[in-house]
Amino acid sequence: MLGGYKQNGCADEVIELISQMKGSDSHPDEFTYTSTLSACASLGCLETGRQFHGLMIKNKFASNLFVANALVDMYAKSGALKEARQQFEIIKDRDNVSWNAIINLENGKQVHCLAIKSGLDKSLYAGSALIDLYAKSGTIWDAHKVLHVMPRQSAVSMNALIAGYAPKHFDKAIILLQEMQVDGLKPSEVTYTSLLDACNEPHKMNIGRQFHCLIVKNGLLCDEEFLGTSLLCMYMNSLRDTDARILFEEFKNRESAVLWTALISGHTQNDCNHEALHFYREMRGYNVLPYQATFVSVIKACAALSSLQEGRQIHTLIYKTGYVSDELTTSALVDMYAKCGEAKCSAQVFDETNSKNGISCWNSMIVGFAKNGYAEDALRIFFR
Repeated sequence: MLGGYKQNGCADEVIELISQMKGSDSHPDEFTYTSTLSACASLGCLETGRQFHGLMIKNKFASNLFVANALVDMYAKSGALKEARQQFEIIKDRDNVSWNAIINLENGKQVHCLAIKSGLDKSLYAGSALIDLYAKSGTIWDAHKVLHVMPRQSAVSMNALIAGYAPKHFDKAIILLQEMQVDGLKPSEVTYTSLLDACNEPHKMNIGRQFHCLIVKNGLLCDEEFLGTSLLCMYMNSLRDTDARILFEEFKNRESAVLWTALISGHTQNDCNHEALHFYREMRGYNVLPYQATFVSVIKACAALSSLQEGRQIHTLIYKTGYVSDELTTSALVDMYAKCGEAKCSAQVFDETNSKNGISCWNSMIVGFAKNGYAEDALRIFFR
């Protein structure tokens, strides 16, 4: 359950579940702790992270490399740079993950120090770049400090800060948008894309609609692919399938694979698999060529509906377009054939693919064999 919450970005639920575990007979392991620290980093819950750090020391997990790396990452993204550095120094057998976490942190600090010494930290371009650097590394408070020392604010610097705040501190991002408008700075496509991408839950739907109205009012929907994709994803993530379809019908560009894929993948995500395949057929009617994300979504829809015939037709197009060597596409095909009861076809796709570096394709094959009653084959693949 922890893994599911973590993969779907439900950081609050991860923290709540861990808290429930503390009051039960369950014993946290390294996966539990790394998931917890990742959630703390996502939410900016530094104090909660510190509490769990103490618990990890008590349970003798702080020396575990995976946990130690997660601690460095959590402290760095929470703006506790000194503690991140201290934690890094404690790690004995540092790996690439350890070094990458601290190098990103140290590089950012060095660039900032150099900018201050050169008097460039107050420069519009250097300041905006520093804000972007800190925001992307998760140290949002440092980004805000840079903004306040700049003699004047720009749309570029405000956009960078809004992009940093929007995923974890949405209310603060809204306040920054209002400040931006009061200062006479005009929000752009970049501004609204960051905000729309954060409107990924039903309770944010009303504010998302307001953004949609402002985008139309300000004539920013000219580039349909850029903001159009964000709007479609917002409506689909909020389970507003009808609104997404109405919006899509307003688009003039019927040759954009990106827009078609946003609509198709959204329907697959919401278990509207018949509709997903309907829009895929309509897309092909316009001679629009699918790409990886399109293929993965429609193959998943075929798997859910046990639509073997259409799945085979799509497989043929995947082969012709060269995506048969893509791991995610192959994994979806393996899963589709298995769910349609075609274990032999599933195994053939698996054996023919050269892209088995990730775990997804292996998992699909193991589960496929197991569900079709081939327990020995499932174990054979597992031990490979």
